[in-house]
Amino acid sequence: MTLSPSNGESDTTTATASSAGNDSGVTGALMKPGNGPPWPARDKPRPDILSLTPRPVDLLYALRRRWKWAVGLGLLSAVLALAIAWLIVPVNYTATAWLRIANKSYIIFDQSREDDLLNHRNAQATLMTSKFVLNAALRKPGIAQQPDIRDERDPVTWLQRNIKVSFPGRSEILQIAMTGEDPSQLVKLVNAVKDAYMEEVVAVERESHLRRKRVLEQSYLRNLEQIKKKTYLFRELADQLGTSDSDAARQRQIHALDTLTTLRDRVNELRGRIGGMDRKVAILKARLSKFGDRAEGEAEQLDEDALVQRLLESALAQDPGIAQARNQMIALEQAIFQEKLLAAHSKVSSIVRLEEQLEGLKQQALRRREEIAPQLEEQIREYIASGAQVKPVTFRDQVLAEIENTELEKGVLESELKVAEETFTEAATEAEKLGQYSAELETKRIELERLKKITGKMGNELQQWEIELAAAPRVTLLEAASVPRSSDIDKKYRIVAFIGLAAFGVVLFGVAALDFLARRVNSPSEVAYGLGVRVMGDVPLISGRVRRHRRTLNGTAPTPREGMLAESIDNIRTALLHRASADSIQSVMVTSSLEKEGKTTIASQLAASLARSGRRTLLMDGDLRRPTAHRLFELPVGPGLSELLRSEVEVEEVVRPTRVAGLWMLPAGKCDPDAVQSLARNGFRDAFDQLKNEFDFIVVDTGPVLTDADALLFGQYADAVILSVLRDVSRVPRVFEACERLRAVDIRLLGAVVNGMSMGRYYRSYYRPYTIRVESSA
Repeated sequence: MTLSPSNGESDTTTATASSAGNDSGVTGALMKPGNGPPWPARDKPRPDILSLTPRPVDLLYALRRRWKWAVGLGLLSAVLALAIAWLIVPVNYTATAWLRIANKSYIIFDQSREDDLLNHRNAQATLMTSKFVLNAALRKPGIAQQPDIRDERDPVTWLQRNIKVSFPGRSEILQIAMTGEDPSQLVKLVNAVKDAYMEEVVAVERESHLRRKRVLEQSYLRNLEQIKKKTYLFRELADQLGTSDSDAARQRQIHALDTLTTLRDRVNELRGRIGGMDRKVAILKARLSKFGDRAEGEAEQLDEDALVQRLLESALAQDPGIAQARNQMIALEQAIFQEKLLAAHSKVSSIVRLEEQLEGLKQQALRRREEIAPQLEEQIREYIASGAQVKPVTFRDQVLAEIENTELEKGVLESELKVAEETFTEAATEAEKLGQYSAELETKRIELERLKKITGKMGNELQQWEIELAAAPRVTLLEAASVPRSSDIDKKYRIVAFIGLAAFGVVLFGVAALDFLARRVNSPSEVAYGLGVRVMGDVPLISGRVRRHRRTLNGTAPTPREGMLAESIDNIRTALLHRASADSIQSVMVTSSLEKEGKTTIASQLAASLARSGRRTLLMDGDLRRPTAHRLFELPVGPGLSELLRSEVEVEEVVRPTRVAGLWMLPAGKCDPDAVQSLARNGFRDAFDQLKNEFDFIVVDTGPVLTDADALLFGQYADAVILSVLRDVSRVPRVFEACERLRAVDIRLLGAVVNGMSMGRYYRSYYRPYTIRVESSA
């Protein structure tokens, strides 16, 4: 298959033909994080991809790069770990003794009691590994001289740590076990602990129960004597009250308290009424002394209307209904006055209620007055018209009469108060006596019932102890420890295998983690979306042999991989020409962050692709310190760019044609400080402008951005820059730093080309049947 463009007018057609069936073509060549400018804006925040937090996929990428080292070191570490583990991990045996601790050893006793230690599983484990049991075991003949114990500073602590006590399946079976390397020694130690437990705990149990029974029996007898005494005192007090029922006594006490309350209310009422009458008498006497004489003089000068009015008022005052209402109003006014003295404010319910009653009495008296006043006035006028001599009742006579009536009523109330106070005193004494007797009777009853209840429980427990002490022992030996016949060799196999696998996995993870710290580029997406740099395309991995690159440059691609390289470069060329036509780009610089990241390969292949598309192209080797591009074209290194910078030669003398039609090359020449200084002084401007006039495209291969200043100097001449990124070699932080340095000097970053992609990305099955041959257009 031959693809040979005829001229430079249809590069788009060429790119379309060369990228047919290749989804990584123009789409891959124009990969970018967005539709923004061709290079990121300044002052952008630091990308998240520069953080040191690894993702699982990052570790997988790192392991892919270093899988040979990882597998080799992992296998070596696994073998060493297996050998060491096999020597260290022992083969253990377990000696076991079995006891039965019956849950229902007792016939009557409740099994949930906290004081029954032998029923509590945690208590059994604690007793079995307690110091007094283990010390008793160590005192047995030959136990303290066993090899594992003999050299221990604290044999008891060692036994506590190694003896395992459990109840399998939460059953009645108690298991005493010990694990170690010497089976015979294990049997002796387990049996010694078992025997010590039986002697120090189980044998002591019966004696403990006997002591408890004796103490319980003594307490039971003392309680019986107390019950007799308290019963006698209770009956004696009940005889004094006339009943032994505390409820009946309580009812009598409640009745006495109700009676006492009624009497106290009556006494308070009488005292209030007597006090009100005393104040009424005082008020009447004061009114008499102040208005009496003047009222007498006024009575002699009264005309007929005034006389009628005076007689009417006197008659109204003597009306029984009005007089009763007036007395009640006086009592209510006194009650309101006393309530206001005691209340926090005048709006309490009791005061409001009394004021409402007072207002009702006033309305009642007013209605009575309006009812009888006209009739009385008519009678008085008729009596005066008949010529009878009428002497009106004077104010003094009225007041004296009212004082006399009040004094009389007060005397009656005082007699009634005396009787009420005497009755109240007798009732209070009786209620106090009933209260004391009733409370004492209730206290004695409760105390007697509590004592009887406790004594009854003690009697039942005493009978239970007598039955239980005659029962069979609760703890019995099922099987003593014997020499174990099986070991845990299978467990050793599992442990050793686990250690080997763990060592292998740790080494793999360690190698991957160390490689991750280098933060190498894994895929074009990390450049495009992680760093925000446009990816113009990606190139498959080609081995470093110069002969293969020469074949591709000459237009031959005998292998699918080399054909893929040509296709990828043509896609990048298409993207470059698209940007060149839109942004007037004629010269492009190809650089990298560090050395050996494929910049020379990209620059030479891109220049050859531009030449094959019919454009006069110049490849300028700007890597003055480490030139390599001339080797691809089998040209001498000098004279070249360095000599041109030193003004030792002319442009026509250093530009040489290559075997690729339409491609010329300007080699690096022999670099020295003078050449670099000339480049820094802008001494290359005229020559560079001359070259731009003679060629359609100039591709400049410069040194790395982070190691040489030459790249930044050449960037001042070039219209744009393409950054070469070598997958699994270039480091993300270094690529980011290179981009920042280019932006710092206002060099236009056109995009990046990711070199070293795998064959799988290029659909190997599509290219397998074909051998791609790209002929030169010459």
